[in-house]
Amino acid sequence: MRRRHAALAAVLLATAPLAAGCGFSLNQLPSTGGVSGPTYRLTAHFDDVSDLTVGAKVKLQGVVIGQVEAITTKNYDAAVAIDVSRKFTLPADSTFEIRFTTPLGEDYVAVTALKDSSGPPLGDGDSVSAQHTTEAPTIEDTFAALSLLLNGGGLDKLQVIVRELSTALDGHVGAARDTLTRLQQVIGDLDAHKGDIDHLLTAMDRLSAQLDQHSGLITTALEQFPQTIDLLAQDTGRIRTLLGKVGELGGTVKGLLARGQQALLSDIDGLRPTLDALAASRDSLIPTFNSLIKFGNLFDRATPGDYLNLFITVQVPFAMPPQHPKQPGATVAAPATSPSDAIASLLTGGLR
Repeated sequence: MRRRHAALAAVLLATAPLAAGCGFSLNQLPSTGGVSGPTYRLTAHFDDVSDLTVGAKVKLQGVVIGQVEAITTKNYDAAVAIDVSRKFTLPADSTFEIRFTTPLGEDYVAVTALKDSSGPPLGDGDSVSAQHTTEAPTIEDTFAALSLLLNGGGLDKLQVIVRELSTALDGHVGAARDTLTRLQQVIGDLDAHKGDIDHLLTAMDRLSAQLDQHSGLITTALEQFPQTIDLLAQDTGRIRTLLGKVGELGGTVKGLLARGQQALLSDIDGLRPTLDALAASRDSLIPTFNSLIKFGNLFDRATPGDYLNLFITVQVPFAMPPQHPKQPGATVAAPATSPSDAIASLLTGGLR
């Protein structure tokens, strides 16, 4: 019995330095399992494959479709040879990501294939560039980020922020609630008028483009603007005098317009008797104008040529006012005919 224990101890002592010198690790052991049947070879390029091992599974939506056959590195690029079962067709724009089953589990390659892809599928010997490969955060990265947050990420200042907010809101909860309500209403109004805001921004964009096109002219105007201000400052007295004269001119024009208005109203009042007389004579004027229209039509029919020589002597017995003052007790005879009757007789040939 003692000899057996001594032999076992010797074997362990002999293999311990060998294992220590080779840096043996469980992660370097190949995974079990794989795919059966015909496969095609793909080469995916990754930036980092530190925990990925040969024999790792390749999964598509949780289904094992292949496995990792070889890993080679060169110039900070890791080329992973993958054998995929021919039962599965992968589009050319598929993405490959290194993930882990559990925080302490093994890594595998997850394939994401777009359903609406229109490109040709991947075939034997094709290569997947690093643009279509990623590495999921490892458990070490997660613990490192958590350590940074707890130690130097400012988490200790969160208590200060909460305390200051509590102090600021102490006794002002109602006002803060009203402010938040109004802010929500303002945001709702802005959202309801986002179309108008888009039009405004578009107009401002066009305006900016036009200003940019005339930037040289604007620069020249800005350069000359101070000189113009200096000239105006030097002529302040003259400008003040000019404005005073303009004010006096405005007063004069106002008075003129007022006097002209009174004169216009007086002229209209003077025309009122004449207009009243015309309105009273409309019963006699209308037949007269109708007769003139009839005469014009007959005249056109009687003279079909271009011109006509006509000599007419018209005697109209209008009622005339007395040429001399009326004697006391004398009467003025009424006119024999009215103006309308005289014109009607003229047009019908009764007068000469």
